[in-house]
Amino acid sequence: MHAKYTKNLKVNNINSRERFSAAAKGEIPDIVPTVYYTLGASKYILENANLSWQDVFWNAEKISNVMRKAHELIPHDNVCSFLSPACGLDALGLKIEFSNVEGAYINYKTTTLNSWDDLENLEVPDPKKDGSMPSRIKAAELLNAKLGNELAVLGGFGGISTWAMDLRGIKSFVIDAKRNPEFQKSYMEFLTQCAIDFCVAQVEAGCDWIISAEDAFATEVLDPERAWKINGIHTKKLANAIHKAGAGYILHCCGNAKLALERMVETGADVLSLDNVELSETKEKIGSKVALMGNIKLKTLVYGKPDDVERECEIAIKKASENGGYMLSSGYIYPAITPLTNILALIKSAGDYGRY
Repeated sequence: MHAKYTKNLKVNNINSRERFSAAAKGEIPDIVPTVYYTLGASKYILENANLSWQDVFWNAEKISNVMRKAHELIPHDNVCSFLSPACGLDALGLKIEFSNVEGAYINYKTTTLNSWDDLENLEVPDPKKDGSMPSRIKAAELLNAKLGNELAVLGGFGGISTWAMDLRGIKSFVIDAKRNPEFQKSYMEFLTQCAIDFCVAQVEAGCDWIISAEDAFATEVLDPERAWKINGIHTKKLANAIHKAGAGYILHCCGNAKLALERMVETGADVLSLDNVELSETKEKIGSKVALMGNIKLKTLVYGKPDDVERECEIAIKKASENGGYMLSSGYIYPAITPLTNILALIKSAGDYGRY
């Protein structure tokens, strides 16, 4: 692992960067850290900075500025150097689209990896030259220079399996597991190399942590053993590369990951970011092996009131924070329209209920 998992060590008198790191290593920080993934509540943050998604998507300086503005408005214990799971996909031939509701996104009806010929025509992108990748690397440098002593700098990308589903289509990805295993193995190996190059470049630029979403571990997509064979072995290679470069790795999974938890641990991830699991059971099952992050429901954050958010955060903290190793976060990216008052309620809850 990136750092020895030192369960139960108490850490006091620390800043946000150290708090994030302590919890991610299974230690006991002063309070439970709050973490976000990409540009949350983007509608409000971008409006406040007088910018649009199109303004910032390929511009490192504007990414840095808008992320610093995000921290002013909603001060988590980290800052992100990347904007969206769509980051980097333009270097693989996919078109990035934008909306006020979704932010940057990929049109899932458009696939570009439909045959062996398509795969053979793809080249591993140079993360310092191609598509939106260079701006994320430069943004990491800028954020590290400005805030790296105070906050954890979190980099990342959509995920190996997520990229595969974007390029291939979700239905085709699932069918490939049974009907086209050799083709699937080849494109997963290709995407793993793309991911390693991109993530290592982000670490070298100043990211302390890398996160990726590997939704193949969700039982709605694949069973755990097939998910390991198709996705897990490649995620393990990614985790190893990130650790070798000197950063920690956070593995996210949307959907129900209950049956795949132990396989997810085998990837070597330092932290599991989870959406749809029961936190008490998860803490008991794997909480001595990895830190946990999540899983405040997006529905509550978007449509609930601040009191609803605080109530859900209090319950999550009680279930998962005992003896350290828990990071308070939404189950996935804050939707672009998430009210700032609800995100601030999440942050407030860490101080109210997460003190050790």
